[in-house]
Amino acid sequence: QAYETARAALVACADARQTGESDLKLDLTREDLAACVGAAALDRLLAFVPFDDASIKLRRVEPAEKLINFHTDVTPRTVQIPLVDDTAYAGGRLVFATREGLVAPRRPAGSATIHTNRVAH
Repeated sequence: QAYETARAALVACADARQTGESDLKLDLTREDLAACVGAAALDRLLAFVPFDDASIKLRRVEPAEKLINFHTDVTPRTVQIPLVDDTAYAGGRLVFATREGLVAPRRPAGSATIHTNRVAH
């Protein structure tokens, strides 16, 4: 129940700030995130992801015929928490390039993937 409330609050937060762009990327402070989901939900997230220097980005993407080229991130670690279940849309998958080949983890809403800046995706 608490998770669903926080997820819905983040979706509403992104929707409220969307002004027609197909790929909205918001940089949030911890205070911004707490204002969206509440202090208790933020504390639960930070207990799971204890990165003192974490940057927080909220992204809302509309369907489009485009892709993001494989790349590595600048930050040492990236945590992604999808707000929509990956079975609700076509495309848009997170794909990692590994020594074993391409890996596309299943990402139900509210799940988390964590990767370092050494992993191309």
